[in-house]
Amino acid sequence: MAEPDEIANRDEKPDEPEEVASAEEVDADLDEVFERLEKLEAERTKSEGEGEKALRLALAEFLRSGALGKGLSELAKYPEKLATVKEKELEHSKTLNLHSMYLGIGFSGFVLIIVSILAFHKLITESVTASLLGSLVGYWYGRDKGGSESAKR
Repeated sequence: MAEPDEIANRDEKPDEPEEVASAEEVDADLDEVFERLEKLEAERTKSEGEGEKALRLALAEFLRSGALGKGLSELAKYPEKLATVKEKELEHSKTLNLHSMYLGIGFSGFVLIIVSILAFHKLITESVTASLLGSLVGYWYGRDKGGSESAKR
């Protein structure tokens, strides 16, 4: 484990001149890095394909043409259009729910009539009749309650 004096010495700035880089050395290092970057950029532009160049030119032309402003103005109209679409969707949803309710009532009426006819002619037993009618009542109860409890969670 390090002694407290060693820890304190690590946090201090170095006082010796060879440990501190001079401003000239830092400038020289930065110049060398910039030169290497310029060489890499020159090599990249030499190896740049025609597709990349065409893409760059097309992007520059797009920015110059002002299509960006048109696009932004269309984007500003989006909330209004979204509100109109939501209203239409709500109206359509109400109509669909009404049709679904009528279809459910018609189907359950059909099942009730069929079960009644079969029970009247003694083609199904009383226990089967009771279970089918119980299922039908359960369907009506569930439809009026708005679905199962697990679907609401």
